Amino acid sequence: MFAVALAVTGVALATADPWVPAQKRLHYPVYRPAFTAGLPLASLRIQSCGPGKDGSVFASFGRGSSPNGFGHYRGFMLGEAFPFQCSDFGDASLVGTRTVNGVKAYVFAYCDPSASKCGFLDGVALGYVVRWRQPVPTSGTLRKRTLVTLISSKLTFPELLRIAAGLKQVR
Repeated sequence: MFAVALAVTGVALATADPWVPAQKRLHYPVYRPAFTAGLPLASLRIQSCGPGKDGSVFASFGRGSSPNGFGHYRGFMLGEAFPFQCSDFGDASLVGTRTVNGVKAYVFAYCDPSASKCGFLDGVALGYVVRWRQPVPTSGTLRKRTLVTLISSKLTFPELLRIAAGLKQVR
């Protein structure tokens, strides 16, 4: 099967609500999904990007967000960073663009390496990656365009768009 190259080496945040402590550690806006397609939060980690740099947030939802579950179970990973993420999402092919939260998003699909073509519909079975920069927040002191990456396993594209549309800034 396919390996997702998001090695998260940060320390898990051990609180009832890990989103607020994550936001307090970082100097860019952090977003939490209001809609999770019924999938529970499995983990939230901050991966270090090196001394003096903000880390990247990686939250996983459902069994399909783990390396062993990817492609087998429903799940998704939400990555957030500024100005860049400290890892990549592996080998996926660009299959289009969409508008997410009023901005241009790039849509990638994981594809069967033995196939000669990779198309948009391959993402349904093998997983999508949707990446965009959130609009600048209209309030608060963190006025940066957070880079957001959603990676899916066994989710439909409309479900991913609903997750993206429901992102709320952590305060």
